[in-house]
Amino acid sequence: MKILITTDMYEPEINGVVTSVINLKNGLTQLGHDVKILTLSQSIHTYTEEEVTKLGSLPFKIVYPGARVSVTPHKSVMAELEEWKPDVIHSQCEFTTFIAARKLSKSLNVPLIHTYHTVYEDYTHYFSLNKNFGRSAVHHFSKWISKKCDCIITPTEKVRRLLYSYNVKCPIEVVPTGIETANFAKEISAEKKRELSEKLSIPEGKKIALFVGRLAKEKNLSEILEHWKKIDLNRWLLLIAGGGPYKDELIRQCHALGIEDSVLFAGMIPREEITGYYKLADLFVSASTSETQGLTYIEALAGGVPLLCKKDDCLDGILEDGKNGFSFTNQEDFVNIMNDISNGKTDMALLKENALSSSEKFDTSAFAKKVAAIYSKFSGCY
Repeated sequence: MKILITTDMYEPEINGVVTSVINLKNGLTQLGHDVKILTLSQSIHTYTEEEVTKLGSLPFKIVYPGARVSVTPHKSVMAELEEWKPDVIHSQCEFTTFIAARKLSKSLNVPLIHTYHTVYEDYTHYFSLNKNFGRSAVHHFSKWISKKCDCIITPTEKVRRLLYSYNVKCPIEVVPTGIETANFAKEISAEKKRELSEKLSIPEGKKIALFVGRLAKEKNLSEILEHWKKIDLNRWLLLIAGGGPYKDELIRQCHALGIEDSVLFAGMIPREEITGYYKLADLFVSASTSETQGLTYIEALAGGVPLLCKKDDCLDGILEDGKNGFSFTNQEDFVNIMNDISNGKTDMALLKENALSSSEKFDTSAFAKKVAAIYSKFSGCY
């Protein structure tokens, strides 16, 4: 099957959408499908590298930090893709490349599948000062997108329920995003762990709680910091891997709380190095309720790292409370769980073992097979 995947975001950006697209492309290719990517370049220049075409674009931060938009029609690129004749088009973003995906779908009379990655209600502060107006705009925009698609894929049941609340009528399939679980399960040597610890200046003997992700307001790291001041700081270090617009505010909060010596900001970590950070961790922590796919949660599990996350519907099917981690609803929950771990009341070895085994269902190959089955289902309607 010839498959065109369109996305406004791609390498070298690092985020959940990019990871999902790369893993899907790799999984589909391994299944024998012919896959091309249509995305936006980080400049005004349009070019093609192997199976990836990047359209010249400009920054469009009013929508979302890092967002870009293409303002030219790119007729030659569209003509080449029409000549290639994909059997199905799978859109991953709702802006520039979605418009291109829709045009190609109509001209070629092939199905348009769309993955709804982002709960825009959690991001309205980027484009609207009025929360109610922002949410209303998101409802109407999401419904408009759905009318252009043959099927929408959501990474979780939480997102499917949200789209139904918008009165979306097109078919919705839930397919959790897959990762290369073997890459995260692979052990690294004690020497490499020691080298990374020394590079980060991690004090010897400290237990490490890890957060991986974008440092933005919607990730709710402020809540983790508020809870952090209440635990035994002599035993724990909070390691934060990621960058973003909220970093300076989080650093100020650490100083205001007097916890700056037990919180380490590691900055943006290259994709090929992130597995080492999971291998250093005893626990993965998050208070985000804006996740649609929870990729970093799955990566942590695949690395054998138990979860401690704020209770949210996005954790359904990922976090098994008391088995591969714990959920919390308030500071008291968080502190009690951390204290039990510190005092040896929690069987961490069993939690780590369960974390590994529970990640297997999220492997890229299973992900690609489920998505390919959806392609076949809707291709049969044309």
